[in-house]
Amino acid sequence: MTTAEVGLGPSFDNRSMTGPASPVIWPSLVELATASAIALAAIDEWRLGQGVTTALVAVRVIVAATLLGLIAFDGSLHRVNRTEPALTLLFGWLLWAGIASAASFGGLAALTQAGLFAVVAAGAIVAALRDGSSALARIGVFGFAGYMAAASLLVIGGALDAFNDDNRLMLASLEPNQLARLCAIAMVCGLWLVIRNEGLYAWLGAATGLVALGTVFASGSRTGLAALVVGIAVMAVHGSRRVLSVVALVMLLTLGAAAVLDVIGFGPSSVSITERLEASPDGSTTTLSGRDTLWPEVWGTSLDQPVTGHGLGTDRRLIAEHLDVGWAPQHAHNLLLHLLLTTGFVGALVLVVALSRGLWLAARWQRPLEFALLLIVVVDGISEPVIRVPSFGWLAIAGPLAVLASVRGASNGPVIDLREPDLTLT
Repeated sequence: MTTAEVGLGPSFDNRSMTGPASPVIWPSLVELATASAIALAAIDEWRLGQGVTTALVAVRVIVAATLLGLIAFDGSLHRVNRTEPALTLLFGWLLWAGIASAASFGGLAALTQAGLFAVVAAGAIVAALRDGSSALARIGVFGFAGYMAAASLLVIGGALDAFNDDNRLMLASLEPNQLARLCAIAMVCGLWLVIRNEGLYAWLGAATGLVALGTVFASGSRTGLAALVVGIAVMAVHGSRRVLSVVALVMLLTLGAAAVLDVIGFGPSSVSITERLEASPDGSTTTLSGRDTLWPEVWGTSLDQPVTGHGLGTDRRLIAEHLDVGWAPQHAHNLLLHLLLTTGFVGALVLVVALSRGLWLAARWQRPLEFALLLIVVVDGISEPVIRVPSFGWLAIAGPLAVLASVRGASNGPVIDLREPDLTLT
């Protein structure tokens, strides 16, 4: 049996961490289409004019249809290990989200959103079958490049402002925290390509890391910074390989230097991350930035539809129209509450179990990229919804679960222990 027959691709994680540059494997069309889909999903259409919004939605539909066609033409989706519980739970969540969305007041829009989640997940699975972790990292880096290019064009064209009222960078995202999260995910993907010495991709990964690092601090996001530190720390403590440790250590030192600059007030944001870690003396602001008043209200609203939830994509309108918390939140500001609100207790339970299974497998099999991405989701999910849209946060869930399922081989392939990879599968 060949590596292709078990869906592991020609170079699945068998390359040396410290050896010469790996041969370049050109990205598949599925990878590029998946990267384009998550980049477009990260753009907040509510901040755009009607004409630009219509064009954006049309492009999203075209990209999603193209990705779906490429997946069907590829024909390898059936090879995935359907017995792996993590992926089974992912499929189960997608099915439940579709059912819940169809039954919700969101109607066709909610059902369409569930379909987009499914298409992006399928793209990640097909890419993982081809080239495992490296394909996942490439999607993250390409998606980041696509998002930054599109956001720059929208800002230069005057379609939106790059900064919010606090002079925090948000580009084309819903808010600065969303921008910081996609930067954290992209930076970990870029760092992976650098560590693996993947030729031209390593240079792209290095450029991604530098841009992402500066963007996180310009966003003033506390959760984004925490997610970034956690992701890089996972790389730093993985194994004892010299190149891995040195590269990660340099990134951590860079983070430390950037934090010092933030403390002394150097940077574009008028409110530094360190200032936002402190409550105001008069009690007008708290370290939770109003989330302590929002979360009980979201919990109460989720109890109105406890089983199915209100449907994917309905949270923003629901919170804006039905909750009065003294400020203007645009989402639940917590992953678990977001899942309860949109997919009910059943959906929340299924995805939490899938995440837990993925973290356990990634730790057990020493999969640093997958573990780092899933851990970013957990850390960022404390105060952010992470998967409001099928974008970078969703890639950080579906991608690792897809890779971990492909590690197990196809439905009739061998179980491979990648702690000591077998280079001669026959």
